[in-house]
This record gives sequence, C-alpha cells and structure tokens, in this order.
Amino acid sequence: MKDRPHVVRVITTFGVGGVQKQLTRITPLLMKNGYRITVLALEGEGPLRTAFEHRGVSTTVLPLKGRYRLWEMLKLARWLVQSDCQILHVHRMGGVVFPSVIAGTIAGVKAVVIHHHFPYSWENRRKHLIEAIVTRLAQRVIGVSHHVADNSTKGLALSPERIETIHNGVEETKQLPSPDARKQLQLPGDALVCGIVARIVYFKRIQDAIEAIAKVSKRWRRVVLAIVGGGEPKRIKQLKERARRLGAESAIAWCGEVEDAASLMQAFDLGMLVSTKEGFANTGLEYWAAALPVAATGIPPIQEMVSTGGLLVPPKSPDMVAEAIDTLLSSPRLSTSLARRGKQRVKRFSMQATAKATLSLYRSLLSS
Repeated sequence: MKDRPHVVRVITTFGVGGVQKQLTRITPLLMKNGYRITVLALEGEGPLRTAFEHRGVSTTVLPLKGRYRLWEMLKLARWLVQSDCQILHVHRMGGVVFPSVIAGTIAGVKAVVIHHHFPYSWENRRKHLIEAIVTRLAQRVIGVSHHVADNSTKGLALSPERIETIHNGVEETKQLPSPDARKQLQLPGDALVCGIVARIVYFKRIQDAIEAIAKVSKRWRRVVLAIVGGGEPKRIKQLKERARRLGAESAIAWCGEVEDAASLMQAFDLGMLVSTKEGFANTGLEYWAAALPVAATGIPPIQEMVSTGGLLVPPKSPDMVAEAIDTLLSSPRLSTSLARRGKQRVKRFSMQATAKATLSLYRSLLSS
C-alpha cells in the first residue's frame, strides 16, 4: 500500500451533501487506478461516513478547534506527515481551506489542490485577502463548471493556467420502480409528483417551488410537491407556514433527508431545480440520468450542464416555474422528448469522465 500515492480529500463533515455524495462515488474509481484515498473531516461526523467505509475508503475525523490557531494547524500538519500524504485535495466548504493549506505547506506535501464548488463571494475585504493569499499556495484550483472556474479566476486574481474545470459526474444508478420509490418516500401512488431534491438553504429557493405548486394545484388537483432534503428546523418551519398561508399544505410532502435519493427518482413525474446559485447541480444530473423532464432556473451552470432536457425560467420567478410545470404536465409528448434529450446529453458527464480528468491532474502534479 505504501507505494501507492496517498491522496487526502478534506471536507467539513460526513453529512449528506452534494460534495460528500459526489466523493462517495468518485473515490472508489480513483482507488482502482492505484491511489490510496483518505477522506478527512475537520468539523465532525455524519451519516455518510459509513457509505465511504462500505466502499473501502479510509475515513478520519480530526476536529479543529479554531481555523486560525497555529497549534491546530500543526496538529493537522503532523497527521499529514504521519499519513504520508502526497496530494492534499481540499474542498472549499466551511472553514477548512485556510488551516488545510497552511498545514499542507508546513507538512511539505507534494501538491495542494483546492476544489471550488460554487461561484463564491467573500464576506469582507480581510477574508477576501486571506483567501487570495492562501489560494496562491496551492498548485492547482479546480472549478466544477466553467462558470465557477471563471468566477474564481477573477475573484481571486488567479492566473488562468493554475485553474481548470473538472465537471461533476453522475453514475448509472439502479432505479427503484415508481410504486416502490413512492412507497419509500410515502407519496400517494396516483399523484402527479413534482420532485425537488435539495438541501433546504436560502439559495435553493424552496419557497419558489412552494408558490409555484400552490398555483399549479388549482388546476391539477392531484399534484404533489415532494421536497427531499434536510435543513435547519427554523427554515423548514417558516416554509411550512408559507405553504399554510398559500393554502398548499395538502399539496406538499416533506420527505426529509434521504441518503440515496438518486435511486428514488422514478417516484417523480418531473424534477425541479429553482436555485439562484449553483456550482454544477448534481441533482440536475441525477434527474436527467433518470430520464425525467425538468423545470429549472436558467442560471449559467445549469445552462452549461444540460439545457436541452428541460424548460428554463429566470430565477426568483415562481409564476414562470408554475407555467413550466403546467406545460410539462399538459404535454406528455414534450416531456418525453425533453427527458430523452436530457438523458442523452448527460452521458457527457459520467463519473468515469470525472475520474479520468482527476487522475490526469494527479499524475501531472506528482510528476512535476
């Protein structure tokens, strides 16, 4: 094992999120190609740790008690040395970038990679400056889409040759038949189900989906909005209150957090993606891989990904989302055509393609 290059992928926790789910799928492919992989969480545990370990991926939790404390970074550096880390691959989430990159530099790892998942903004000039400086210590920055890569290049004044785009990938997932999937999500078998799989955070605009379904339900009495994802109890409570005020309570199913939502897509008649901000929208890939038509906001990463498999509307426009849903429900032929085109297009974003690009990057870093 020691002769296999060791890559440490750094995240916040093993919680159910897009970054973590993508990692559960990509790491086994990297391991098959001669790499040792450890997924290191710097903030805490989570349910997906078991999923990694079932796939043979080594995991470690090393909580840091403050991202700017030197002794905490020295503790992380010591661990990196002891683990013989050669590539430190840091996912920009939470506050892990600064301590990880500094620790990697102290430990003398062969290469540091920072992975950007969203078009970021910075809270203040001090944090912007700190991030710009620490990012320059990395050998390479990855953007999950051209939009994210451009945003990072401009926002951090990076030279273009130090940043590259590696799109997220989607794998073929065995789909549960619609009756079984609906039973698992506790959805009515005879409903017209509009599914939205998302963490319940502000930029996912779940409120727009709720307002849209409130309008659609006036025409389609059997329509149900299935919200699959977890979030802060306070935000969920606010959204439930909004649904109550709109008279849409009975048209909404709160399915909660699901570990393997990709296998349950046949529970839906169409997928929804109404965010104002995305990096590359893994859920969109999963909708199209499952041959679902999609109503989505036409933000740049979604257009870059696969605009041919759905109807695109401007962000923050629940009325137009409602129109798109109504069109898809009213036009089975159009829905089938869009779903077929989306499934064909999404083949360009396979997990194997993501692994191939990642392996190429690793080889170039180790040989330089």
